[in-house]
Amino acid sequence: MKKMSIFSGFSGVLLAVVFLAAGCSRGRETSAGSGNTPVKVVGFDAMNSNVFNSAIQDGCREMAGARGWEVMILQNDTDPEKTLRNIDSFITRQVDYIFSGVIDAGLQETIYQKCRAAGMPVAFEGLEIEGYPTVAGNNYGGGRFAGEKLAAEAKKKWNGQVDLLLMIEAAETGEVNEKRMGGMFEGVTENLDIPQNKIVWIDASVDDLLKGSTMIANTLTANPDAKRILVCNFADVVGGVGTYNVAKAANRLDQILLTGYHVADEATPGILKQIPDIWIGQVDLMGYAFAKTAFDIFDKYEAGETVEPTMYYTDFVWIDSTNVDDYYPPSN
Repeated sequence: MKKMSIFSGFSGVLLAVVFLAAGCSRGRETSAGSGNTPVKVVGFDAMNSNVFNSAIQDGCREMAGARGWEVMILQNDTDPEKTLRNIDSFITRQVDYIFSGVIDAGLQETIYQKCRAAGMPVAFEGLEIEGYPTVAGNNYGGGRFAGEKLAAEAKKKWNGQVDLLLMIEAAETGEVNEKRMGGMFEGVTENLDIPQNKIVWIDASVDDLLKGSTMIANTLTANPDAKRILVCNFADVVGGVGTYNVAKAANRLDQILLTGYHVADEATPGILKQIPDIWIGQVDLMGYAFAKTAFDIFDKYEAGETVEPTMYYTDFVWIDSTNVDDYYPPSN
């Protein structure tokens, strides 16, 4: 049995935001108000513009606007060179805080050292790093919640009989993957008796849909007799939408029960409503909550308060066919 670390703190994805207090505030001068009032500027180096990251960006704009601050957003597309160019641009422009989305620990360390040398506070989104104030989702708790939901549905639909359990993970994300997938694994296997030889782990990455879909297809092909298949996904982009596409093409959708983390792919809301008895729902982390918690910590720095080097958790929500439109209203 694959060993996973256990995490039980109060609610990311994944996400994590790490803060380093350094130097003094700079800001920009504005003609508003008294004439030379410094306007705080947050530089956000966003990973991409999927549903989740767009929500973080929108939240940052709202939080900055409410404080009379500004937010400058650049996108790195998880490209290390582009990420470093964005960071250099923020440093050159003397923003007050930098918020960078990375999923590579080595790159994060490079950015950390670069910002420290410039005397500039920096924040990271994407990895859970101990030892610094960190905004994160409850990956273990949310994962376990989803796993228990999946097990309950398998008992209801198949009397608890399972032919195959697919754990579609993203090992590149380190501890986030360990906690999230570990929670789902325990939520399922502590409530259902599934033989070890019926459990398959697939390292499909975060957003490589072609790679993930190919691995999922190969696994289903290798198990033609499996008629009752549980699927846990690290994120909906690959493990959710990818599984749906592959199973539909193979005419095996009715053999699957699916859950996991995030509603980040634009196709997910529609699929949840289309096949609620197959894709039972997703645990989700709200980008707005990440932005709010991040700016709350920035406020502490602004007030000169001590910010403890610990986790600051945002809670998770359960999204299924009954409430997905409330969180992700369909576009006209």
